[in-house]
Amino acid sequence: MLKAVKGDKWDTRYETTRIKLLQWQLIDRFDGEIPSFEFILNHTELSAFREKAIVYYLNKKEYNEVLKLCVEGQLIDQEHSGLVTKWKQYQIEAYEGLGDMDKQRELALELMYGNDYEYFIKLKSMYEPDEWPLVREGIVTVFEKQTYPPSIYAKILIEEMLTEKLLAYCKRERYYIEQFYPYLKSEFPNEVDDLYRQFIESEAVKASDRKKYRKVCKIIKTYNNVCGADRAKVLIEHLKQIHINRPAFIDELTKLK
Repeated sequence: MLKAVKGDKWDTRYETTRIKLLQWQLIDRFDGEIPSFEFILNHTELSAFREKAIVYYLNKKEYNEVLKLCVEGQLIDQEHSGLVTKWKQYQIEAYEGLGDMDKQRELALELMYGNDYEYFIKLKSMYEPDEWPLVREGIVTVFEKQTYPPSIYAKILIEEMLTEKLLAYCKRERYYIEQFYPYLKSEFPNEVDDLYRQFIESEAVKASDRKKYRKVCKIIKTYNNVCGADRAKVLIEHLKQIHINRPAFIDELTKLK
């Protein structure tokens, strides 16, 4: 079966892994634990077997062996970000077993910057309450300097109740107000109203057919619920005046009444 494997690099690796797993299952069933584990160790160039070896060593609390396999795995699989992330996750478990908090924090920070919110929460748990604000400030500063911060940035601002920064984030990209107004409305009602109106007006300018006009009207309905009917009515009349030469849009706006 192995000799018959053909295809590109990825296909070959997939088929080889599938066949080798079948072979390992037979050895594990009929030859016992020692030959089974030897087979695993002889095929750690395949990620499925590397993971089995790592899990085995974790259960045995042989953390240095885990670290060795994880470092090798990151080198072998550097073109596959998902696998690199997996090996780093196992590294954290090994460092936890060794009691090395600095290494745990370092790796958790790397994974967090890779847009993994779970590791932000884990990182937070690794610090005392009086230590955390300074660490959090450093993290937020890194994201603020990015032109397009990843989605985890907003989640962090919400988790840490940094509402002023969340408002600033929405001002950078106004369409975010649709998603984040629940966290801002009570503290910044006027700012939410301004951002929502600006967002709707910009969407109205870009709309070019009835389907898109209806989409704008759908946003206006939400704006009505968030900021009130009086403000929504004023906005609708304003849009009618600005887009008087777009009868299909006027028709859709009229239906909102």
